[in-house]
Amino acid sequence: MHREIRSPTEFYTTRTGLRTAELLSAQLRTFWPQSTNARILGIGYTDPFLPLWGNASTRISVHTETPYLALPNPLPSPRSICIADESCLPFPDLTFDHILLVHALEHSPERERLLRSAWKVLKDHGSLLLVVPNRSGLWALNDSTPFGSGTPFSRRQLTRTLQRAFFQPERQEAALFLPPPMHRIRHRSLRTFYTTTERFIQKGLPAFGGVLIVEAVKDVWSGMPLTTAGVRASIPKQIQATF
Repeated sequence: MHREIRSPTEFYTTRTGLRTAELLSAQLRTFWPQSTNARILGIGYTDPFLPLWGNASTRISVHTETPYLALPNPLPSPRSICIADESCLPFPDLTFDHILLVHALEHSPERERLLRSAWKVLKDHGSLLLVVPNRSGLWALNDSTPFGSGTPFSRRQLTRTLQRAFFQPERQEAALFLPPPMHRIRHRSLRTFYTTTERFIQKGLPAFGGVLIVEAVKDVWSGMPLTTAGVRASIPKQIQATF
């Protein structure tokens, strides 16, 4: 997957990255407004976004750059961090209510196996939320952000990829139509103008957002078990205690 592990980390500590996280967070929050007592799994680089659901009972961030490793003790709470193989997430089946993928799918050499692994650990009534670069957007052409690396998707390509992994897209939106401001917009009138302009472009030119945000649910009638013969992984006791 993403080989420059520090790249997203460095980006989201910059002014541009902070503004990007603010814009995306405002939209992501609308997908899962009711998350009390929910178990949420983040795959890829979701650290800037998992805090949106602070009322969730469990928040686990999975980084999939390397095979599964033991974790330090103690783990941060309530959000834990796990390193795992993308084809074999070390969690019981039907564990999570929601799964968030950011900076993950576009970097994965085995996208369907990644999605099938997510399918296994997602509850039947749960939902999957993906953020991927938009092939038609300008952000995919700018390699100064994490959205400029990896393989961008069109809406149709993303839909086909999800359906092959037995997910059914239910809601699709685009975001990041304007480059985020380099500095925090402190004046209320300027902030309102920027937000209004972003929303105006979103309604008028929805195909040109920098990223695609898609919420999908499990197609339980078409799903088949994912075989993981020969792959073993154990869960640290600190994470086991959250189940």
